Amino acid sequence: GGLSQLTGLDLSSNQLQGEIPSSLGYLTNLDELYLSDNNLTGIIPDTFQNLESLIILRLNNNRLTGTFPFYIARSSILKDLQLKNNNFYGQIPLEDSLPYQLISLQIGNNNFSGSINFILQTLAIQTLDLSYNQFNGTLPSFQRFYAMSRLMLNNNKLSGEIPALSNSATPLSYIDLSNNQFSGQLNYELLPLQATYINMSHNQISGYIPQQYSTFITLEILDLSYNRLYGSLPTALSRVITMTQLILDNNGFIGEIPSSYASLVNLQVLSISQNQFNANNLSTLFQLTSLRTLNVSGNRLTGTIPQSIGNLNSLETFDVSRNQIEGSLPSSFFSLRPLQQIKLDGNRLEGTIESFGSDPKSLDISSNYFTGNLSFLNSFTSVSFLNISGNSFTGQVPDLSFKKQLSIVDLSNNQLS
Repeated sequence: GGLSQLTGLDLSSNQLQGEIPSSLGYLTNLDELYLSDNNLTGIIPDTFQNLESLIILRLNNNRLTGTFPFYIARSSILKDLQLKNNNFYGQIPLEDSLPYQLISLQIGNNNFSGSINFILQTLAIQTLDLSYNQFNGTLPSFQRFYAMSRLMLNNNKLSGEIPALSNSATPLSYIDLSNNQFSGQLNYELLPLQATYINMSHNQISGYIPQQYSTFITLEILDLSYNRLYGSLPTALSRVITMTQLILDNNGFIGEIPSSYASLVNLQVLSISQNQFNANNLSTLFQLTSLRTLNVSGNRLTGTIPQSIGNLNSLETFDVSRNQIEGSLPSSFFSLRPLQQIKLDGNRLEGTIESFGSDPKSLDISSNYFTGNLSFLNSFTSVSFLNISGNSFTGQVPDLSFKKQLSIVDLSNNQLS
């Protein structure tokens, strides 16, 4: 037809519905086809095997189904294949291994299954996204993938030990292996020194964090939560001053938080809940002035909350619940204006509660020894969760009828009238 010379077609981000027209497969000069972000259904037409000039095919964010389109993927010139967020399914056999020159394969959020060894020949690949599928089995070594920069294998059923993910020349910087069944020890030699994002959370990885992690001098986010790690925090990690998020929840870490961690001046998220830290001096934490989230709940922390908490003037989430912290809250705590989520429950805190400088959405100060009246609640307008149970508050129950966002309230086990 009249469009037979068309080389590029972009119909993405429209409201296209129904099946992909088979007539598109007769536009044999197409080298780029974009149909992402529509409401397309059905399978990829067989006529697409005529598109032998195709270099880029993007079908993300539709409701397409069927098995992996081998007849397209085997093309000797295809470089970019994206099928994210659809309903594709089935295994991708090794004999249908993909071509060497493919630089981007993004097929996350489908129902693909089986081994991932079909990628073994794609040595030029730069971005590999197989996340949110049902892939299983062990990982091949990625050391021969000389160009890979982004590796996303999260939310599958992959298992076994994690092999070497790169060699010294690989530009791999973004690694997400979370929510699988990986086991074995943490070995820093498996990871590239230039990594900026490492997420290995929700696996069964054991051992301790090697001191050599201090060599990741560009690392910004490290998430090792929900594993079987143990030992104390390596002091050397404090040299990674580029780090913005350190997430180590639900492991078996012990000991104090090293005072050298005060040098992590760019840290915005520190989440180390559900471990066995037993520090009695929390002052290191309150030198991290960029923090937005601080979660140290479910440990064995003692001591008091110091006046220096006032340094954290960007703090939005503060969770020290289920520890053994005592004393009264310092006045500087109440001047923190950004605070939205506050969890102090299950400690030995005492004294009265002043008016807050912020308007929190969630406040849980239950199971402590607080006293005084509840006048501090008067200024709250955005609170949706409020638990002050198990204290010794006195005076009248306040009128909460004007707090329109409020969905859960627990004032039980106090001395209110």
